[in-house]
Amino acid sequence: MTNSELQEKLGKATEKLVVKTFKKFGYWAYNIPKKTAGQPCDIVAAKKDKVYLVWLVDAKHVREQDVSFDFTRVEANQIMSMRYARDFSGMENLGFVIFFDRDKQLRYLPFENYENFAKNGIKSVNMNNLALFTEVLTDADNNQ
Repeated sequence: MTNSELQEKLGKATEKLVVKTFKKFGYWAYNIPKKTAGQPCDIVAAKKDKVYLVWLVDAKHVREQDVSFDFTRVEANQIMSMRYARDFSGMENLGFVIFFDRDKQLRYLPFENYENFAKNGIKSVNMNNLALFTEVLTDADNNQ
């Protein structure tokens, strides 16, 4: 298996795990096919309790030897679509759900934090500085 094939396999597995996690929290979640022209992100998820909660996230996988997420992995189309969703529709739940092989956990990097880090010349974020994704979803449910 080539490195590219391995990365694609790990990426698909991470996307499935993120969708499964959203579903555990009662969300409808959809993994947008890679062949979709202008794919804005990997996953869109939504549910309605007291209010509508909608998420646009991109799933990322970080190898076991790495403890931080390198911002060179963020693509221009992801930045533009998240900015558009925030600026023109007021969406707040935008970001990156990152699976770190090192601790086998999904962690969340809000898009707003990514933008602030990048603006200040920060080129990566350590996994210990990111909230667990399940805790973020629990907080979103509790703050409705």
